[in-house]
Amino acid sequence: MGTRALGASRRSWNAMVGLCLLVFASSLIANQTSSISGQVIDRKTRAPVAQALVILTCSCLLEARTTQTDANGEYQFDGLDEGTYMVQVLDDDADVKDTATLPPSTKLRLDFRIEPNGNLGDSSL
Repeated sequence: MGTRALGASRRSWNAMVGLCLLVFASSLIANQTSSISGQVIDRKTRAPVAQALVILTCSCLLEARTTQTDANGEYQFDGLDEGTYMVQVLDDDADVKDTATLPPSTKLRLDFRIEPNGNLGDSSL
């Protein structure tokens, strides 16, 4: 193999390694998203509240995201960018909101205690 061929082969190898590193770094950056999760419980009975509507809003989102709590009162929003989010829980007459600032690559837990047949409730980080 001549010197030119060896030099071209080395440049191709370096280019391929560089491309692989770029793809790997891009995937790491893309995976640096955050999440907000929590549980909604009845303030009086401490029982999980299933099927409560949970609404997530932020100026960083194109539109509000919604989910419902599962049988254990749990909810989760994944794939979030950093920003200031408002989480609102609606169930029967209960309407509770809380705001939290979410840094990059963070898993934030925001629990809510509500009175399903009343307007009172609160949250905890």
